[in-house]
Amino acid sequence: MHSPEALGIVCGIVYVMSIIMSQMPFAKDSNLVSFVIAQAPRLQHSVPSQLAMYNAALLSITLILLLGFVDDVVDLKWRYKLVVPFVAAAPLVAMYTGATGIRIPQPLRPLLVSGGEATPLASALQLLGMHVYQPSGELVDMHAWYMLVVVLLVVFCTNAINIYAGVNGLEAGQALVIGAAMLFTNVFEMWQHPYSDPTWPHHFSMSLLLPFVGVTWALLYYNWYPADVFVGDTFCYFAGMTLAVSGILGNYSKTVLLFFSPQIFNFVYSMPQLFGVYPCPRHRLPKFDAATNTVSPSTFEYKGKTYANLTLICLVLRIAGPLHERALVLVLMAIQTLACAAGLWLRYALSDIVYDGM
Repeated sequence: MHSPEALGIVCGIVYVMSIIMSQMPFAKDSNLVSFVIAQAPRLQHSVPSQLAMYNAALLSITLILLLGFVDDVVDLKWRYKLVVPFVAAAPLVAMYTGATGIRIPQPLRPLLVSGGEATPLASALQLLGMHVYQPSGELVDMHAWYMLVVVLLVVFCTNAINIYAGVNGLEAGQALVIGAAMLFTNVFEMWQHPYSDPTWPHHFSMSLLLPFVGVTWALLYYNWYPADVFVGDTFCYFAGMTLAVSGILGNYSKTVLLFFSPQIFNFVYSMPQLFGVYPCPRHRLPKFDAATNTVSPSTFEYKGKTYANLTLICLVLRIAGPLHERALVLVLMAIQTLACAAGLWLRYALSDIVYDGM
């Protein structure tokens, strides 16, 4: 069965209903809630704020799902697409009560503290209301400025998946790989620190990611080449928001950016087109050759010359040559998997040398 483009709405609705149903026992059974609080008295003061953040995250995901569906139906222009994530992030920003500190990688700490003294950069940050922890400079508490980080991460993740798309299975495939890497991060953190307070954010994050990975896996089955359904902007927004929110609530937002390195590269590489330096066709999909059943880089005209569109997809095709679409998406998924593996390596294997935790 061939379906309209906005089939990502089905995936999103199943996800939201799964999250709501998973909370129903806690909402209805006061004895269960009392039991949980009694077993963890040190967390009693934080349960209401954590529940508020959880519900705010669910509201943001639901809003982006609705706005993404509207985009698929009315075909919003790009300038309006950029506004959509800001609107959907509002509930999360309004209710966020989590950590606001950012751990600084070791190589960058001398920029903040040198010889036990604050540098001019650290002094400037403190004038803006941030706090640089001395004498090591390992942590910067951004306070209210952290809300800007939350918004920017949401805006980037939602749009990054949306512009790195156009091949059967790519949108759902990249989201599934990133979601699996984030799940591994949560499980590994909980295994390292069982029953300790710092793992509670990872419980929250995992509770959001488990149903996401499940519904995305099912969607990928039908979206894989040759696709029976198409995910549309609805799924791209929904996936980006869910992954961003899971990283924010799990307190590992910088690790999420490591997992998004192909999307970051694609965005930076696309900037000359996205910001109007070169013409930017509405769709920069690879060009299909029916005679050979392969795809090759799509192009645009600029000052009488022909150039390949500035996307990671077209760059791979320029390097590898024309490929069958199934082969192309396998190459792109291999790049995504390697990027997530490298992100995990940076977080853990090199943590004491380069990154020192996240």
